[in-house]
Amino acid sequence: MTQFIDIKPGQLVLAFDQPYFYPGSDLAEWLEGFTTWGGGWDGHRFGEIFVVHRPTKIMPKTYLAKSWRRGAAETDLCRYPRENVVQAFDTEAQAIELRDKFHAIGVRATKDIEQEAARLIKTYANKREAQALKEIHAALPHVFAAPTRGKTP
Repeated sequence: MTQFIDIKPGQLVLAFDQPYFYPGSDLAEWLEGFTTWGGGWDGHRFGEIFVVHRPTKIMPKTYLAKSWRRGAAETDLCRYPRENVVQAFDTEAQAIELRDKFHAIGVRATKDIEQEAARLIKTYANKREAQALKEIHAALPHVFAAPTRGKTP
């Protein structure tokens, strides 16, 4: 059986929202995916990937918390899998701080990698673009001929 995060009554949990964590997946492996662009979800807000719940009832494999549906009443509860829980907290601010930290780590790593890759390729890219420009000029000499360049007939 999977080892679940210990949740005490009254705590909040930071958990993957159900569409963003496959049942039966290894939590550690999934979290390691945040090395690039906060998990690669550049098309999704980070608040969509992770949710903060205040469980009202904690069971062996699931917990009950307020429904995620927009406009749901405080009394509308949903059952969520405990395997989606990343960590338990005493305050919502702590949960959001960790969520944002995960995202920042991935964004910073990807930005650094892209900058280094651009630096390493710059010399080659400049040479190749200059070669392509010569090829374009050679392919269309009537357009790029020096005497008529810039003049209209």
